[in-house]
Amino acid sequence: MAPKILTPRPKVALLIDNSGSMYDIKGSDANDPEMKRLDMAKQIVEDLSGSCDFQVSKFTASHFNLTPEWTSDEATLYAAIDGINENENFNGTYIASAVIDTTKRFEKESGGEKRYIILLTDGATTESGIFCYNVVDASNYARDKGIPCVELGDLGEDDTMKAIGLFEHTGVANHPG
Repeated sequence: MAPKILTPRPKVALLIDNSGSMYDIKGSDANDPEMKRLDMAKQIVEDLSGSCDFQVSKFTASHFNLTPEWTSDEATLYAAIDGINENENFNGTYIASAVIDTTKRFEKESGGEKRYIILLTDGATTESGIFCYNVVDASNYARDKGIPCVELGDLGEDDTMKAIGLFEHTGVANHPG
């Protein structure tokens, strides 16, 4: 009998926009005051439970990991997602920088597993200037490194199904946990 070949568990980085445009604050067009992006992140964790490892990050003009390690522990992931709005500095929305940072982290930590970035945002970046990244270029950079980047922007059920469909198509949802 041939030995069973163990493949590394896929890794999914959840990048969650936590900028001012996502909140109902003075001077902001609130695009997610009901926190649908957090509900969607939890739904993705629940739907893919046991089939991959996650890392949860939030970003404004800065990018912060909310889970120190890759994990499949739902309680740890839910706690990170629920605590997203603690101590926030609403200083911009640097979508491309968050995607590039995550891609570089994946490159550094790669162990041959499938890797994915799910970006939960309203899609309105505030990065500008000669030294800033472009969102399309950042997505292409990730893709060129073999890391699909899925942007979920309207924060509805269709977007959740789009993400789950990607994983089913690539075999993540059926990965032997």
